[in-house]
Amino acid sequence: MLRTLAIILFMFPLPASTEGLDLASQVEGLTAAALSDLPPNPSGRVDPGACVALLSAPASAEGKAVAALGWGVTGEAMGGGLTFVSFAGRALQGTSGSCVIEDGNVGVFLEGRLQGVIYAPDGTRRAVGSIEAGESFLRIWDGDFLPRPLADIRVFAPGLVIAAPLAHRDPACRGTVGIQNIYDLPIHLARRLLFTEGWQPQPALPEDQAAMWPWVLDLQAGLPEVKGCGGTGFAYCSFAYRHPGGALLSVTTAGEAEPPDSPSVVGYGVTCPAGTGG
Repeated sequence: MLRTLAIILFMFPLPASTEGLDLASQVEGLTAAALSDLPPNPSGRVDPGACVALLSAPASAEGKAVAALGWGVTGEAMGGGLTFVSFAGRALQGTSGSCVIEDGNVGVFLEGRLQGVIYAPDGTRRAVGSIEAGESFLRIWDGDFLPRPLADIRVFAPGLVIAAPLAHRDPACRGTVGIQNIYDLPIHLARRLLFTEGWQPQPALPEDQAAMWPWVLDLQAGLPEVKGCGGTGFAYCSFAYRHPGGALLSVTTAGEAEPPDSPSVVGYGVTCPAGTGG
């Protein structure tokens, strides 16, 4: 979060509870503070430039109000009758199409009115980048060139919002399947946690193998579910798994590694069978 906004909070402290809503953080490096009026972006209006994929066109009235003040909206989500908008002061282009988000925040809105913000103070190692909705919580991602999950937002009744450490397990498909927290684990270890949840590897097809780099073929010798990898940039790799109930799981890793090591997990996505959400 920008130093300017932090000064506003310091000079004009607000009560711990606004409109019956309390904010708190259990995550080191993240602060939650009450705030009723968002100032304009001190850096001026965000120019998305090559980072347009990270800066979403606001869909909610709250997101549009944030964008009107010059902030770049990076995500919107709803939970517990509240609207959450992640926004940033600056977006800077990196290599291989990557971008870094600076001066990031998550605004918490009740019935269209700002109640508070969650942010990383100046000097904190990891800054807020964006927010996305999970099945039982909202997840904050950092703003680094290679984004990683930073915290989960949990909404409790009556009127309590907490930025909490990442959940140990993510439910999906209306709770019919689960994914253990596998972020930052080498994929050869992460898959062992996936097996405990019933996920089974889906071997690559011959046409996938034909297009693989030699080092990817070496990786496939012990990890038949690797579908392919990028040869440049962050060297993303994709791995496929299937649940007996029909759900599909795609796991993404980054970086190269020589066996017996393997690249580390940076993200995943679930495709649910019809009728079980997603």
